Amino acid sequence: MPDQAPRVQLAEALNLRRGIDAGKVADAVIAAGWRPPARVIEDPVQLDMLPAGSIVAVGEGVATTRFNDGWYVTGEYWDLRSDSHELIERCGPVAVLHTPGNREALS
Repeated sequence: MPDQAPRVQLAEALNLRRGIDAGKVADAVIAAGWRPPARVIEDPVQLDMLPAGSIVAVGEGVATTRFNDGWYVTGEYWDLRSDSHELIERCGPVAVLHTPGNREALS
């Protein structure tokens, strides 16, 4: 079953106008491809709470993947490892692109 959070967020925003079925409009907009903005993390403690397999964007065109022993740059430079504190310190806020088991996290 798909995550209902985006539908609820959108339906609540649409309920500002009376006389429309916000749920039906939200379903149509989501079916057309709308997704909520990615979650942004600025605190290394919050970043530490993401499970292994999570992927975050750390800059333009750069993503890192969490493994049990830290964060690794995705792609060509797998040997570049950081812990959560180093990642936030070097790159600033990160955007969560994916968490395992949450297919709706991609945006």
